[in-house]
Amino acid sequence: RRLLGTERRTEVPREPTQGTVRKRHDHEHYEGSRSCSQRREASVNSPGHDIALLIAAASIGTFGSESAWGVFVGREPAKPDSCITVYDTSGGEPDTDELDWFRPTFQVRVRGVSYQDAYDKQIAIRDALIYASPVDVTGGRFVGIMMTSDVMSIGGEDSKRHILTANYRAIREES
Repeated sequence: RRLLGTERRTEVPREPTQGTVRKRHDHEHYEGSRSCSQRREASVNSPGHDIALLIAAASIGTFGSESAWGVFVGREPAKPDSCITVYDTSGGEPDTDELDWFRPTFQVRVRGVSYQDAYDKQIAIRDALIYASPVDVTGGRFVGIMMTSDVMSIGGEDSKRHILTANYRAIREES
């Protein structure tokens, strides 16, 4: 694999699947790897969607629920008062010539009636997301998830609900 994004490319050792490298377009593909056209056919959720599903799977909230601690993606509803919303943010460029490793970033926003309850949810989410081993998701896996900011308060709303956010970066390998 060659890392992208620098003038000087660094070689990361990788054994070709069947020992041969074939040249297509303006870059190489290892025998047995997916071609560019095959890569576009796979079904892949947005990183934020997969993270929301992971949060729900960890029993921190319920995906799409209108009751307390519902987990949402991309849009925070007016109700329930206590909810978790995951937003896809910019991320970095693809990491390899094979375009199978990506570095998405996302933000987790927690809104709660009690500041302490919202903070406790953020800590539970942090602990659930920072995995020691890869996590399989639709169309690939998260190889690693790193927290890039601590939990931070962005104030409250007129209705006295507290809002706390935390930002993350992931390494995602598409299958």
